[in-house]
Amino acid sequence: MALMTRRRALLGLGTLAGGVLGARCALPHLLRHEPPRPLEGALAAEVETCFADVDRTKLWDVHVHLVGRGVGTQAFVGHELTNRLALWKNLQYEIYAAAAGLSTDDDTPDAAYLERLLALHRLGNPQGKLVLLAFDQFVDEQGNEVPDRSELYTPNEYVLEVARNHPDVVPGASVHPYRTDALARLERALDGGARLIKWLPNAMGIDPRDARCLPFYRVLAERKVPLLTHTGDEQAVDAREAQALGHPARLLPALEAGVTVIAAHVATTGACVDERATLAADVGPPSCFDALRSLLRDPRTEGRLFADISAITQVNRAGAHLAELLMDTALHARLVNGSDYPLPAIDPLVSTRYLERQGLLSSAHRALCNQVFAHNPLLFDYVLKRKVRVLAGGVEHRLPPRVFESARLFDGSRA
Repeated sequence: MALMTRRRALLGLGTLAGGVLGARCALPHLLRHEPPRPLEGALAAEVETCFADVDRTKLWDVHVHLVGRGVGTQAFVGHELTNRLALWKNLQYEIYAAAAGLSTDDDTPDAAYLERLLALHRLGNPQGKLVLLAFDQFVDEQGNEVPDRSELYTPNEYVLEVARNHPDVVPGASVHPYRTDALARLERALDGGARLIKWLPNAMGIDPRDARCLPFYRVLAERKVPLLTHTGDEQAVDAREAQALGHPARLLPALEAGVTVIAAHVATTGACVDERATLAADVGPPSCFDALRSLLRDPRTEGRLFADISAITQVNRAGAHLAELLMDTALHARLVNGSDYPLPAIDPLVSTRYLERQGLLSSAHRALCNQVFAHNPLLFDYVLKRKVRVLAGGVEHRLPPRVFESARLFDGSRA
């Protein structure tokens, strides 16, 4: 019997490994996009109506990732992602690369990703801007870089150089506050033109309440530079056991210091438990979304705390909170647009079929969005967010145009 059990276990493992290997080979091919192409005819006319009520020059996408593998730049992707023996992680990497329309050949330059991204942007809304983000490494408690725990790294210098050469790019730097030279790096990035700072605490190992962040906050407040930081659970980059670092309440020290904070994804994943609270046996922990919404409703955060709507149409987020977000009109003044590109280009991750079944997208608008996706997945993200809606009591609830005019958060910034 024990022998049969072991055989079944080995067979099961073999089947699982075979399935993963098959998916690794097939999925990236199926998800790969064609070169960017312009919209034409009736499709172009229909999409144009999505811009009719907004100032196109103020349409800034505040959450766009610049990535690279170190071919022509100092950026890198973690070894586990590119290691073909790490089946799950390598599959994730292959899917991301396919969504970005890139080859994973060792000699494909990092500039290919940038060229495709800029082409998508200019075909969609050349009058707007992309806030292109750097991404710092994981840094330990002693202030040392830990490359083995850094799945992605995009240096500030790369983003700043791109912005110098492309006026439709706004540079967003990333500096880990635990670095021994954190303030010097921050000042150097801001002096170089950075208009925003990006953190992903869960993956970078940053506790926004840590005292080491306070001098960092003082500089951001003084120079009026927003902090864009992940909130809620992190599911795209390895966060290990550090999901608690995405609790929105940990942003209070930054807000109290006068920093303009943008909470990424409106904290639409995860449960956020207040360490000081005792939950009743029949009451589960509150969602991170509810924790952030409480902060956004607090008059003391008025004018300083905002949230970006990047990734809110993904299947892992939309079912839980998208309808609530659409109907909470009091919250809309605090929202700004971001795409989290290249994630919107991953077909299974943003499912128009799922959104239609949830009653969040009409069949006609689903067909429109699918057509746009085939031409331009970055533009698709914008059109989809203009079209999602909730029908309640005979009233249609949508995201208002002002949400997409994200340039307003940068009006007072100076670098």
